[in-house]
Amino acid sequence: MKRKAQVLIIFLWILTLLAIMTVSLGNRISMVSKFTQTRRDLLKASYLAYAGINRGIAELKQDNPNYDGLTETWANNEDKFAKIQVTDNPEEYATIKNETGKFGMIDEERKININQASKELLAALLEFYNITPAQEITDNILIWRTDIVPDNNEIYKNLGYPRKTKPFANIAELMLVKGMEKEDFNKISKIITVYGDGKININTASQEVIEILCLEIARKKYDEQTAKQYAKKVAEEFIALRNSVSVFKARTEIISKLNEADGVSVFDEFKNTNEIKSDHFLIEVSANTGKIKTRVAAVYNRSKNYIESWYEG
Repeated sequence: MKRKAQVLIIFLWILTLLAIMTVSLGNRISMVSKFTQTRRDLLKASYLAYAGINRGIAELKQDNPNYDGLTETWANNEDKFAKIQVTDNPEEYATIKNETGKFGMIDEERKININQASKELLAALLEFYNITPAQEITDNILIWRTDIVPDNNEIYKNLGYPRKTKPFANIAELMLVKGMEKEDFNKISKIITVYGDGKININTASQEVIEILCLEIARKKYDEQTAKQYAKKVAEEFIALRNSVSVFKARTEIISKLNEADGVSVFDEFKNTNEIKSDHFLIEVSANTGKIKTRVAAVYNRSKNYIESWYEG
């Protein structure tokens, strides 16, 4: 009897251990299954985002490259960009949406290139947003980005790091420039770029950018007060003209009603020294697969058919 009791106890212990192992194995299988599903959804989200990038590039390739405006299909196209699907599942889709809230892309040529901007343009940019001391920060930007301007005071050595002596790789590097504070950088971050040859697309530039460009030009011709007055007037005149036609397809279409007393010479120089088209486009894609979301941002060079930058996160 005693031996039977011992056998029964051993048998019950074995059953208990088997039960524990079964539960443990089940939990592991469940964890592996969830991990596998998460990895699958992450992979799906990535490929959906890539599909969004390709959709944006395809739209740009179909567009007329001789001019680019805010009303074109690459800039605002809810039908094509709001819900990009590659499966029948309505919860799996990608979206192309830009910082203005529109379903579309943004051209980088609407912005001021901090690698190409002259000393006068940089100063006009900083002063427009009341960033001080504008002239000193302008000099520091020039010292940072080039090996031509001498750094007599060795300001970057005193800060503990050398000046780069190369163009900015991205706009965030501007915060390494002595005197540039984060709050000041935030004021200008949406109207500056490191892409393009420095010419602005006046079909897509904001009124603020246009006024800054005109201020740089007007300062060469007039006193400070008159320069600011003309810059503002020319910018308002140009925006009104652009709104009346949606997009200028040639510079000959840009005809101002301003006279010399209104700064028409500023208008003409502004019109003739800039562009009506763009080459670089920021494509921002968010992808959704139910619980998983991912984001990809790429800058695409249309003239070279080449992606110049890529961010995934």
